Parts: sequence; C-alpha cells; structure tokens
Amino acid sequence: MAFFINKQGRQLAYNMLVPPKVPAPVVIFSHGFDSSKDSPRSRPIADELLNEGVASFLFDYTGHGQSQGNKLDSTIEQQADDLESAIALLKGMPEIDFPKLALHGSSSGCLPILFNVETNQDASAIVLRAPRTDGQFPEILARATDITCPVLVIQGEYDPLLEDTKVFYAKLKTEKEFKVIGGADHLFTNPEHFTEVRAVTVKWLNNRLKA
Repeated sequence: MAFFINKQGRQLAYNMLVPPKVPAPVVIFSHGFDSSKDSPRSRPIADELLNEGVASFLFDYTGHGQSQGNKLDSTIEQQADDLESAIALLKGMPEIDFPKLALHGSSSGCLPILFNVETNQDASAIVLRAPRTDGQFPEILARATDITCPVLVIQGEYDPLLEDTKVFYAKLKTEKEFKVIGGADHLFTNPEHFTEVRAVTVKWLNNRLKA
C-alpha cells in the first residue's frame, strides 16, 4: 500500500498491481460508497487483469478505507476530484502506457467517472458494474451524450437499479455494450454470477486496451 495526495492535501491510500512487462495498460477502479480499494469484487478482476498483462490501480476515496477525510466530505464532486488526482499520478509513471487507460466503476463508484466529462475523456474505455444512474443524479443523464470512449455496462437481472440504467444506456451515443447477468442481484453475490461478470469484464478490457 502507498499514498498519493489529492487536491485538498489529503493522503489517499492505494494499491497498484503492475505486470512484469512494462509499460502496461492500466485500469483505475472506482469503488462504491462504504467500499474500498479492497473490494471483494474489484480485486479478483484486478488479479485476473494482472495475469493478462494489464496493470490495476485501486484506491480509497476521501473518507473511505485508509484514506484521510470524513465520509461526509466524500461527495460525487470530491470523488471526481480524487479520481482526477489518481489519473494525474499515473500520467507520470514510466511503467504505465498512459494512453491505454480504462476506468472501472462499481455501483455509486460509477458516478465520479460519469460526473466529470474532462476526467473520462482521458479514458480509452469505461466499465460500469451495477451503476447507479437513477433520477437522484440528473446531471449524470445530461452528460451521457458527452462520453466518447467505448462503454460496457454490466448489471444483474434483479438489480433494482436496472430500469434506470436502461434509460441512461439509451442516451449513450458512443460504442457501447450492455450485459445483463441472468438471475443476479446488485452485488452479484452468487459466485457463479460474479464469475461471469469477471470473465466478461476482463475479455472486454483486453480487447480495447491491447488493440
């Protein structure tokens, strides 16, 4: 574990997985509220990407995990700032093939990715796992048409957020793919469902980051 500094001067904790062959493509993982860089769903995806020669950057947002700050300060705007700081850090790392960058969000962790168009324009690809795109965040719907990189959306058939996601997905004008996992809930708690999520995610990212 290591730390980087966000725009407010707080220390944010991160883990970075780097394959032997560098410079390597990289995926930044954006966790949901009350989660962390140690997410039991994100870390297995990162481990499999490592086996495929893709680096991963997993960090704790302000007020989460081992990062400084209070959870009440961890608004979408703050998390979008934190994500920008993470991207800036990776830009200066010689082991990272920076143009080959993907952003992977889970649940509310999709919001900071989508909130700031300038941030996601740095990405070559975006994965949204069980995204929260409901009407509580109308600015996300308004910004959907501004996304230019390919987007993969993965959601469980029985996720209560699925119908909102369909509305968001319809507004995307870029290359896109929607994978609904039959029988799955919001967190893909059934191991068989998560195995499918992991396989779909890794294959899709490989195709776009290694092209």
